Amino acid sequence: MDAAPIAEVQPAAPDTLQAAWLAVTMNGVAQADVMVQRRQGRVYVPADALRRWGVEMAGLAIVELNHQPYVALGGDGLAYSIDESTQALALSIAPARLVATSVQARRTSHGAVARSGWGGFVNYDVLADRSYGASTVSGLFEVGLFSPLGSGSTTVVARSSGSGAKVVRLDSAWTIDDPDRLRSLRIGDSISRGGIGGTPLRFGGVQFGRSFETQPGYVTLPLPSLNGSAALPSVADVYVNNVLMGHQDVRPGPFAITDVPVVSGAGQVSLVVRDMLGRQTTISQSYYTSPELLRAGLDDYSAEAGFARRDYGTRSFDYGSFFASATYRYGLSNTLTGEAHGELTPSIQQAGVAADFVVPGVALVSLGGAASHASGGVGAMLSAAIQRSG
Repeated sequence: MDAAPIAEVQPAAPDTLQAAWLAVTMNGVAQADVMVQRRQGRVYVPADALRRWGVEMAGLAIVELNHQPYVALGGDGLAYSIDESTQALALSIAPARLVATSVQARRTSHGAVARSGWGGFVNYDVLADRSYGASTVSGLFEVGLFSPLGSGSTTVVARSSGSGAKVVRLDSAWTIDDPDRLRSLRIGDSISRGGIGGTPLRFGGVQFGRSFETQPGYVTLPLPSLNGSAALPSVADVYVNNVLMGHQDVRPGPFAITDVPVVSGAGQVSLVVRDMLGRQTTISQSYYTSPELLRAGLDDYSAEAGFARRDYGTRSFDYGSFFASATYRYGLSNTLTGEAHGELTPSIQQAGVAADFVVPGVALVSLGGAASHASGGVGAMLSAAIQRSG
């Protein structure tokens, strides 16, 4: 038995609906077949289908046909044609009418962090020297332990010569890392954050703060993004300082290539977009980024309290007066990072604020100020710096 021919879609009579299943392509890409409706010479497509295909629905008039939402084709960037012989609907959607997409140029996902077992290690560096009949042996030694509860280590330096031998403890600490939350707790010897108006200080006590190094490869500085638009499926080549960094497939419509991997300093990123017809568009922009900046919404902090270390490297257990400090930095935007810092000792109290911001494509500007109070009076400082590299 011969198959019955597929009926052609005929114009509907006034105020009556005519439905038909049509094969659909949108901007050259095949989509799922869809049931369209015709009435008074107009063609209507289900609103849900347009939404699935990535059409931006804001501003489109929705009409109800057979108790279902439909959108009329032919206006608002929804051009179309129907091939009656093949029962095919070809949609030509303006790029501005498509939902914007975002593609990361740099993969930032991290796998599950492996949990530690039990173990230990020993590191050593030994140097022997003989000169003018005198012998000297010195060494740096580290003994460590790691476990599911954290890790600890102790370092000592030893020296032996004709005048005698001496062993000095350097640092001893137990560290509990939380890589999922990018933070660490350290109990023992450590170094404080300097912050505006302060200097890093060796101390023995407790320190809690951000620890980006617990996730190797985690990027804290802002990375540039490039925006473009494509009418057809395209391939985007990403260049940094004229060096090809990779390829990205982009869908029709507005798009953004985010997190382009760059080196710090000044440079230029370019995007070469080629569509399926071979047409090419190039987009270029200058950038400036610095490790002093934090990505928008990212924060960095540290709080510590303990006793200042004295005669480090010559005496093992010499600690001085109590001190406490705290530092907080926050990426207010990809071009502006703010900082607040405070320190407290029995004799000095100090606080300061600072900001690092980028003059786009030019340089990094740092501004800050701090004030302190001590038994001898009060003090203040202002700082300003401009840095450019690359």
